[in-house]
Amino acid sequence: MGWPRDMTAAALVCGSCGTELPPTSKFCNECGAPVATATTPAEYRQVTVLFADVVHSMDIAAAVGAERLREIMAELVDRSAAVVWTSSPATGSWQCSARQLRWRTTRSGVFQLKSAERKSGEGVVRLFMPYYMDIHEFPGGIIRPEEVAKAHAQDLAVQEKYGVSYHKYWVNEKAGKAFCLCRGPSAEAAEAVHREAHGGVAQKIIQVEPDVADLFMGGTELDASGAVMLQGAKADTRDPAIRTILFTDIVESTSLTRKMGDEAAMKVLRVHDSIVRQGLDEMGGCEIKHLGDGIMASFVSAAAAVKCATRIQQEIKKRGEENEANAFQLRVGIAAGEPVEHHDDLFGCTVQLAARLCAHARPEEILVSNVVAELCEGKMLPFQNLGEISLKGFEQPVRAHAVAFTN
Repeated sequence: MGWPRDMTAAALVCGSCGTELPPTSKFCNECGAPVATATTPAEYRQVTVLFADVVHSMDIAAAVGAERLREIMAELVDRSAAVVWTSSPATGSWQCSARQLRWRTTRSGVFQLKSAERKSGEGVVRLFMPYYMDIHEFPGGIIRPEEVAKAHAQDLAVQEKYGVSYHKYWVNEKAGKAFCLCRGPSAEAAEAVHREAHGGVAQKIIQVEPDVADLFMGGTELDASGAVMLQGAKADTRDPAIRTILFTDIVESTSLTRKMGDEAAMKVLRVHDSIVRQGLDEMGGCEIKHLGDGIMASFVSAAAAVKCATRIQQEIKKRGEENEANAFQLRVGIAAGEPVEHHDDLFGCTVQLAARLCAHARPEEILVSNVVAELCEGKMLPFQNLGEISLKGFEQPVRAHAVAFTN
């Protein structure tokens, strides 16, 4: 598509008969029609309009209730508006412009974005600039926090050149690893910042969803350098970025629905959700996702995850004894790991292992990975070593432990 002719520099054309006229003409020489001159060239702006649809919104409403769905949608809209950015083609800089945008939600869970009136020269509206997390493995496993802090400061000094914003970082001194979280136009741009700033290119970088990263990682408390501090620990303790993932699963939920009917089955699900969420609140867990017949959650502390699972199983057993008509059984799987591993998803390997352990567990059983058992050493938690077990999706057998608890 060609650019429009600059009407101030070229000959005029009569809008009535099409005759070309001298630039100073006020009337057409052929038909006598008045000629409207353009004093400025046409201005074109490019905007982006977003339509998004929450998948299975009606199923979600049935599971959590209409009021909870509205709360979820309101939070989703707020989070989305907070990450709308504009770029300036002239400088390459990025500035937040959420205030210049209007959002509208609908009952069905559809929300849309429309650009409001904008000043001339702001450039292109861009939505949802991606977030990235990377991993740096230090030679010999030796890491000095002050060196990581210096490297992060160097990143901040050059990041604007590449349209990148490094937010915070995590340091695992025992493993000799550091993890950085940034927002930018591409993984290549994020890598370019590291390369120019200090040359410490990451071993792996993955794209992450900002809301999911917040749920998994948290990290609201930072030190002066931008390092995430471990909440609830002694002063100056850095968060190593290790998280423990917990899965719950209602045993034979489909059979329960056929046996009890939809209404009673929904009541069982609400009881499950209430017990699990209460346990998460008490033990510092964070709900990541509702899975229909279970919940995935994240913990900073492996011991807290195990204690939470124990309390959940005990409470479900107690409720079942009090109301046998609505009794149900639960299985739980727990694994721990780092945010950036072999998968391209945040905590990909850890999430997969926790899910497979949950699926492998017997009714009323809690299975944990070997890493979880090691992280809980000295916590006086009872584990039964089950040896190596074969799990779907894992080429090699995995060592697992069962949590020995009493009802």
